Amino acid sequence: MLGVSRNTIYRKMERMKAG
Repeated sequence: MLGVSRNTIYRKMERMKAG
């Protein structure tokens, strides 16, 4: 569960950085 949450946050952060 924690792994998925962290993965989601990481992906979201990457998208924001790219945007």
